[in-house]
Amino acid sequence: EMVTTDEERLGRLEQAVQYTEQSVTLAPESSIAFAVRAFALDWYATYVKYTLLDEALGEKLLADAEQAISRALVLDETNVQAQIYYAEILIDRQRFEQADSALRNALQVAPDLWEAHRVNGLYLENQALYVEAIEEYKEAVRLAPNMTFLYIKLGQSYRLLGMRSQMSVYDNPYFPEALDYFARAASLNEQLGIQDPYPYLGIGYTYAQMGEFFVATRNMERALAFNPNSARVYGDLGMVARQGNNYELAVMALGCAVRGCEAEVSCEVRQCNEELDPAIPITGMA
Repeated sequence: EMVTTDEERLGRLEQAVQYTEQSVTLAPESSIAFAVRAFALDWYATYVKYTLLDEALGEKLLADAEQAISRALVLDETNVQAQIYYAEILIDRQRFEQADSALRNALQVAPDLWEAHRVNGLYLENQALYVEAIEEYKEAVRLAPNMTFLYIKLGQSYRLLGMRSQMSVYDNPYFPEALDYFARAASLNEQLGIQDPYPYLGIGYTYAQMGEFFVATRNMERALAFNPNSARVYGDLGMVARQGNNYELAVMALGCAVRGCEAEVSCEVRQCNEELDPAIPITGMA
């Protein structure tokens, strides 16, 4: 969750799956080895299904994850970590009643495991219980304060509440909360030395929802400075620039995202200093 490009995430997930395959081969009677393998397969499946848009492979990987977690629980039915991962797999397979049962047991036995609260937040979010989900993510943050992606998740949750609220932008309490959690994520990343565009993308989209398109664009440009090779981030910048009627920037950024662009164009989009930040040609998503 804390690597910064799609390519890095895919590579990490593939490595995780490979290592866990080795671990269950070396320790075929280890419940935790099968539990962690199931966890890796589940996250890999989600990435394949929703980022690579390969639904068939995603479903196969989810089935493999469920098989691995079943083995983990056969080896040790009291393995709380396995119960938590089982609940996450059930959520991803949309078997919410079973997921709820697994989570209730895990939270009763081990209320101080941050991942139990993270997964429970995910379950509540899937039930459209957004306020309750936020409370669970906050508890996960309290127990694991260096997990940057939890702050981003809280920012996204508050932004969603702000978008759903009928209050005016000026009276809406959720957007400031969203901005605060994205800012915390950015600050924590700086402390940890993580070059992650996602907090700034979150800030940018929040300001765009508030109608503050100039500030939104500036934060999107800052995100792009962290990840100047990502067609996806160029696309995000282009969409926000278009909303703010900055059509010249929107055309260039969206062009880089879809078709790719020459190094000089990418540098113009990023407003880079070529002496400090060399121009980089971009390969588009088309």
